[in-house]
Amino acid sequence: MKNTRQLLLITLLLAIFQSMSAQRDWRSYEMRNFGSNLTNAENLLCSSNPETKGSRFRFEIGFPSTSTAFETKKLYKFTDDDDRIRYIYIVRRRSTPYSDRDAYLSSQFVKLNTFCDDDYDGIENSLDNCPIAAGPESNGGCPRTDLIINSDTEISAPAWGNHTLYHARYENAIFLSRFNNGFITITKLLIDNLGDGRYPFSEKVKFYISKDAKVSNDDFKFSNEITVPGIPANSQNNYATAPGTKLLGSSVGDKLEYGSYYLLIEITPHISETSDTNNVFYVPLDYIPSWTNPGRKIANQGINNDFIVNTKSNDPHPLTIYNLSGQIIKQQIVADKNEEQAVINSLDKQGLYIVKSGDKTYKVAK
Repeated sequence: MKNTRQLLLITLLLAIFQSMSAQRDWRSYEMRNFGSNLTNAENLLCSSNPETKGSRFRFEIGFPSTSTAFETKKLYKFTDDDDRIRYIYIVRRRSTPYSDRDAYLSSQFVKLNTFCDDDYDGIENSLDNCPIAAGPESNGGCPRTDLIINSDTEISAPAWGNHTLYHARYENAIFLSRFNNGFITITKLLIDNLGDGRYPFSEKVKFYISKDAKVSNDDFKFSNEITVPGIPANSQNNYATAPGTKLLGSSVGDKLEYGSYYLLIEITPHISETSDTNNVFYVPLDYIPSWTNPGRKIANQGINNDFIVNTKSNDPHPLTIYNLSGQIIKQQIVADKNEEQAVINSLDKQGLYIVKSGDKTYKVAK
């Protein structure tokens, strides 16, 4: 009689176990054991290739039928059957079960809210567009930068000499000859960063010939590019080495007709900037067949157009407009006082503003 009761009890327990097992969803995972020290485990998590660190494990995990799966690439606290704690990195989930592996319940694993943040801006690396450069969440984790070409950048050409971009824009248009070894040399390239965040990446400066002052698909693009290193915040005259960078007239060839154009110098960061409208500096350019046969009168006094002015007081300059709370309303580079006034005219009709124009500051009431 006693043996019969024992057999019934064992049968009942087996039935209960089988019932509980049937209600579970068993899933297979490959994991990495990062040990029992949390600090060390977090360091491994944020190291390069964490899926290769620590010893490799493969488990069967039983989940309640309504439970969600483990997240991969995350750190979990695991308590084994002997109440020992280990920190486990989930590498991947396997579609087919491991038939010969240890099995545990999902309740033995607790996901930790640990994430990697290499630039300490509070944004997880995997969600940060700039994981090695601190920036606000509103800007995708990237610093607020504003790169422009400085007008003191120097260019030279045969029979024209060496001048700044300022001189080329406002005082004497540059010309480029297709033949007779015609070229333009970038002798000194200067970059400014008007933003309050350091630009941490290397960037390319590109060159075009265009019918207007904007980069478009129908412009002629030179193959030459100059690499610019990272640039500090709120800095000017950052020198980018560019000795001997030549833009050859022969490379233009018959792709453009002879006539009046603009030489465009563009720096376009691959992250969002405070202003995306001031990354191109333009200067007038005459494209001619040769020095001895220009085919047209060379415009030594510059090209007359709506962009060009002839007074040095109208030097391109940064313009920043604040409201009374100190918030930046507008920030850009303006070509002259007329463009500055147009920006001010575009402000809301009612309000008091602080305007910083170059090195001068004044108030505007509307």
